[in-house]
Amino acid sequence: MPYKVEQLPTKLAYLGEGPHWDVETQSLYFIDIYNGRVHRYSYDENKEYTAKIENEDVVSFIVPVDGAKNKFAVGIGRRVGIIDWDGKSPKAKVERIAFEVETENEYKMNRFNDGKADPRGRLFAGTMRMERDVDIFDYRLGTLYNFGNNLVTKMRSSIGCSNGLTWNEKTGKMYYIDSVDLNVRELNYDFDKGQIIGDGSVTIDFSESGKRPNFVPDGMTIDCDGFLYVATFGVSKVFKIDPKKGEIVLSIEFPCEQITSCAFGGPNLDILYVTSAYMGKDKDKPAPAGATFQVTGLGAKGLPMAKVRLMSYKVEKLPTAPAHIGEGPHWDIETQSLYFIDAYRGMIRRYSYDEKREYAAKVGKENVVSFIIPVDGARNKFAVGVGRRVAIVAWDGKSPTAEVERIAFEVETDNKYQLNRFNDAKADPKGRLFAGTMREIDGDLFGYRLGALYSVGEGLTVTKLRSNIGLSNGMTWNEAKEKMYYIDSTDLNVREFRYNFEEGKILDDGCITIDFSEDGKRPNFVPDGMTIDSDGFLYVAGFGASKVFKVNPDNGKVELSIELPCEQITSCAFGGPNLDILYVTSGYMGRDGKDKPAPAGATFQVTGLQAKGLPMAKVKL
Repeated sequence: MPYKVEQLPTKLAYLGEGPHWDVETQSLYFIDIYNGRVHRYSYDENKEYTAKIENEDVVSFIVPVDGAKNKFAVGIGRRVGIIDWDGKSPKAKVERIAFEVETENEYKMNRFNDGKADPRGRLFAGTMRMERDVDIFDYRLGTLYNFGNNLVTKMRSSIGCSNGLTWNEKTGKMYYIDSVDLNVRELNYDFDKGQIIGDGSVTIDFSESGKRPNFVPDGMTIDCDGFLYVATFGVSKVFKIDPKKGEIVLSIEFPCEQITSCAFGGPNLDILYVTSAYMGKDKDKPAPAGATFQVTGLGAKGLPMAKVRLMSYKVEKLPTAPAHIGEGPHWDIETQSLYFIDAYRGMIRRYSYDEKREYAAKVGKENVVSFIIPVDGARNKFAVGVGRRVAIVAWDGKSPTAEVERIAFEVETDNKYQLNRFNDAKADPKGRLFAGTMREIDGDLFGYRLGALYSVGEGLTVTKLRSNIGLSNGMTWNEAKEKMYYIDSTDLNVREFRYNFEEGKILDDGCITIDFSEDGKRPNFVPDGMTIDSDGFLYVAGFGASKVFKVNPDNGKVELSIELPCEQITSCAFGGPNLDILYVTSGYMGRDGKDKPAPAGATFQVTGLQAKGLPMAKVKL
């Protein structure tokens, strides 16, 4: 076959890898692993641009992020970071870490290797032991991961050197290379769910009668006819393979040994781009080792490479006024409204889903309010926390003022509690009011434990459930599991209790579901308000973290970090006609006494989470 191999005008790479052709920019992106650099070859300009990722020495793949211009998912060590790069600047910066794996000490010498997006945009990336100082055949500490719908899933373990990945949607197959296995494995793949089905079978075995050859299979791609192209590290070739027969149908020869990976690109997707390395076991290989090549005349075309879809959710700012400290979101199904408060302005607020607008009211002469919950069976009546009292407030949901009709009850009347106030509150699924207190923050919120958690039953019977509380905060319930979840922000955790729903009683001292402290030290945030979805996952607002954490209470792991564009995230609640919108409150009050800039204090809606909440109960006072 009259193919032609040409060297591109790119810098020689110590360990060039991960070629990704971007149709939109007509560019080939790739990386130089141990130089911490990302590269872009422009087809139109026939020139290369390269950038050093600040503060990172090891970079293993680069994949554009779908719907986000100049954003890329890159493998950095055992983390996947999101970088911002215009494709020309000599430096690129990690904006955030999407996720990290293998944090245990035994994996500290691991790193990500090859990574690609499947045709639906899920990121697949695998790990390996760093190969500079060891023989890759000596370790099987790697794992293949799938990052889809913002969840990290372990797909295969006991991997030696996770490498080539590609998919064939027509046949429902995924192809995968663990270089240490010296083969290509064909796996059944569910493209709708992003799941590997079964252990698969060996498509082609490169071992020679069970012995190691003088190369290992490395990166891989596929053409539109289903033929595989496998780079060979050590033998100067890319093999074109017929996966149906398990046979090499063409050996594409190169002028250097260490061929690392390949990808189809160009305007017609008929150019095979090939990366290489000058890294040698004993000493560097001579030029053109480390070059990037293009192969034309193969009579084959590739498939468009998918960008990675890291965010399935969408965060939008609602048309509400900024809150000094927005809190206590409560979704009312009857009026299709989100009620919440602005604590130190003495304001109650309502966002109308149908009107897409906000109404706000000042509560009488009160300067501090802490929660608002509709009263069951009483139209336009609300239980509102005012100081250390719970008041019944009349409000039509539109007027600029609301009146306190009566005080339902008051707590902590002793002088030592005069600086306390109610904070978060909710009705349990049976309508009992749960509300907790805290010390007014005039210093370090960790400096006092004068708060308590109360419940209010029939006849306004007030019961103290827990004392010695620092900052009483988020609470929610799971009837199916007979559990209650509770946050004292100063404990830096979420606690799970067994709960009797008929009697409204906490049955034990509970256990810690998740601990947010960092080896016993305070992180840069505290857990704040909380809600639950219909599958039992918890959503915990991180005050100071710019995040809502989706937590699996069964294993205490953060399944998803929902990123918001301001630090002081206070609480969250599911709402909307289908209870599939997560509403999130925030504050512009800074802990250093300085107000935070916009959009701090905004109220947000998060869609696309593929989760639904539970109806929030009104309070039966």
